[in-house]
Amino acid sequence: MDDVVDALMLCGFDPLAKGEVFNISNDCAQEEVVNSISTALNVPAPRLRMPESLLRFVAVIFSGMKAFPVSRSRINALVARTRYPSDKLKRVLGYQPTRDVKETIVEVFSNDDEL
Repeated sequence: MDDVVDALMLCGFDPLAKGEVFNISNDCAQEEVVNSISTALNVPAPRLRMPESLLRFVAVIFSGMKAFPVSRSRINALVARTRYPSDKLKRVLGYQPTRDVKETIVEVFSNDDEL
């Protein structure tokens, strides 16, 4: 949240931002997010991995079972590679996020009892 506020303040007051559209992002891999959450919760990170094609096959076979936790839409969400590059924000306004996503996730989960 700190990085977002900093970027928004910069966009709001820097004349170079006028009329421009920027992505505010600090991308990291989904695996890093999951591992950070595991670390914060003091539980082992998931180790089981399955090939996508096998998992899609299993999802089709069990698609008639409503309680089965794997579906095509869930697989699509897990394997999607969406990026929101913020290089224009850096190039035009010199903005660089200051918070590491992995460390911030651990911090947020560690302070969960205070929320």
